[in-house]
Amino acid sequence: PGAPCRTAAMARVKLYRLSETGQWDDRGTGHVSMEYLESSKALGLVVMSEEAHTNCLLVHKIYAEDIYQKQGADTIIMWTDPDLKTDLALSFQEAEGCNYIWTQM
Repeated sequence: PGAPCRTAAMARVKLYRLSETGQWDDRGTGHVSMEYLESSKALGLVVMSEEAHTNCLLVHKIYAEDIYQKQGADTIIMWTDPDLKTDLALSFQEAEGCNYIWTQM
């Protein structure tokens, strides 16, 4: 038995948050998926830590406003989170995962 198959629906990412000093802080590595968020009755991004699968690194409601940008070689999605009032970025291991999440947003 080999490693479990990873689909684009659970893309491997690093989560970054822009600090007050203008530095990108690594908030952890995990897998991102699009989920229906019961609390906000909307679709959202959920990043679960790959070290502790019960540790949620990010729950972000998708906004209709055009706050998202794709950068890098189609491997980074950045945005300013209206609730957290800070910039966040997901750096994808593979462009395929980034493009899949981008089209779902």
